[in-house]
Amino acid sequence: MCLSLHFITNRVNALASLLLLFTLVSSESTFVCPPSLLTANCTCETTSYIVNCSSEVNHRNKLNWLHDIPIETKTLIINGHNLATLTKDTFGAAKDEPKLVEYIDLSNNNIQFIDGQTFSGFTNVKKLILSHNKIRITGDNYRGLFKPFVNLVELHLVSAFSDTSNPSFVPNLLTLLREANLTELSLLSLELNGIHGFPDSTSFCFLPSLQKLFLPGNSLNQIRLNFTCTPKLRTLDLSHNRIKHLDNESTALLADLPRSFHINLTGNPFSCDCRSEHFLRWLKRTPLFIMGKDNYICLSGYPSSNAYRRLIQLPITDIDCDPMENEYASSSLLTFYPHIILAILTVTVILLLALVFYQVRSHIMTFCLAHVFNKTNANYCALRRDEKNDTLPRKRIIEISV
Repeated sequence: MCLSLHFITNRVNALASLLLLFTLVSSESTFVCPPSLLTANCTCETTSYIVNCSSEVNHRNKLNWLHDIPIETKTLIINGHNLATLTKDTFGAAKDEPKLVEYIDLSNNNIQFIDGQTFSGFTNVKKLILSHNKIRITGDNYRGLFKPFVNLVELHLVSAFSDTSNPSFVPNLLTLLREANLTELSLLSLELNGIHGFPDSTSFCFLPSLQKLFLPGNSLNQIRLNFTCTPKLRTLDLSHNRIKHLDNESTALLADLPRSFHINLTGNPFSCDCRSEHFLRWLKRTPLFIMGKDNYICLSGYPSSNAYRRLIQLPITDIDCDPMENEYASSSLLTFYPHIILAILTVTVILLLALVFYQVRSHIMTFCLAHVFNKTNANYCALRRDEKNDTLPRKRIIEISV
């Protein structure tokens, strides 16, 4: 009886295993790579629901095959294609149900234009990579670009834009991010985008969950960001910018940050002269973790012997001011100030004259009226004299003809 019961138990377990295997196979069989994706050199991994359409050879510009991405896809990778324009129907007609995709990589696709509704339905995306494209964020069509990504955690925009020289580039970019309400975003990478600065110190205050901000390879020369409104921020990467030294205002903004805060200033063109005194003192005393600070090198300095010395080992007594720069600054001021003084004097004289005219305006008006009255009387008297002359007896002129 026990043997029979044991046999039945084994059969039941075997059937259960077969049923589980059938379930897994059947669930995977629904995730099929459509022929259009295979033609576009895509691969579909059924175990992890990955669609990979990377290409280094065939730079396709037809987007019809993007309509056929399986609905079960969790990871979507499309690299190396010529996808210059992404319309609102690029990934198929927008549907009410959200897509399951959690990871999107569209880097290196020569993308120039993205419609504001291109990513409608991609509400589950946690990581978005749009790096190394030529995206333009001008006009009105780009508005709403990031709005669907309500659960976005990482946003990578490394060298992603083409209009970085436009003065409205940074304000437009911040507007895009602000309107998207990315309250879950913890990592933002804006590397290699030609950024010279930000409109104000609160430029990233709309990202309350921000933990890592990457700004390498831009053109920043100081830190003008208020970090009290981003309390979770722990990493700030400013490597390979144009920072020669940090002034009092920049270091003051970093003063209240926790010890766990990491700053990366590697690869900046540090100048070791008298203007760097405050920065050198701060660098040696700050409790913040300055990544690689032991290897920071003076690219230039005064005296010239300071060049290529390590900042952390440079005594404050070894730095000085370049007299040539001071002389140039003084001569510039001497050339500039006379123009300012002349302009101020000119404006002052004009204002004084206007004030004098205003004070004596009644006398001027009286004088003008009197002058006009006298001129009228003079003309009238002359007319009387003319009339009197007309009354005199005229001499008769006798013509004698010969």
